[in-house]
Amino acid sequence: MVKWNGGTSFPIQSGHPCIGCTEKHFFDRMTPFYSTLPTVPGVGVEATANEIGAVALGAALLGVCAHAAGSAIGLRRERMKEDAVVSLPVLGDGGDKKPEDGGDKKPK
Repeated sequence: MVKWNGGTSFPIQSGHPCIGCTEKHFFDRMTPFYSTLPTVPGVGVEATANEIGAVALGAALLGVCAHAAGSAIGLRRERMKEDAVVSLPVLGDGGDKKPEDGGDKKPK
């Protein structure tokens, strides 16, 4: 028997199911081995594998964009909350800053 793929292996040695290559009239009766499915049953009325892949890719991109927008909005809200904190030295606020940072200096 002659191995396929430049003498590397038989199809079944690489994990492929048997295609009957030792049968009489193999090339005349058993080809083509593969063909594109015209439709994918159970998904849509008449959806092809390419259409399903395009829809899945579009959904993935939409999800990535939605996550990026949500993260940006969340970060902006956190920054706005930090900026909204106002210290009022008259009411005793602002004592948390160290003197070298420009905070309240205690008299000696």
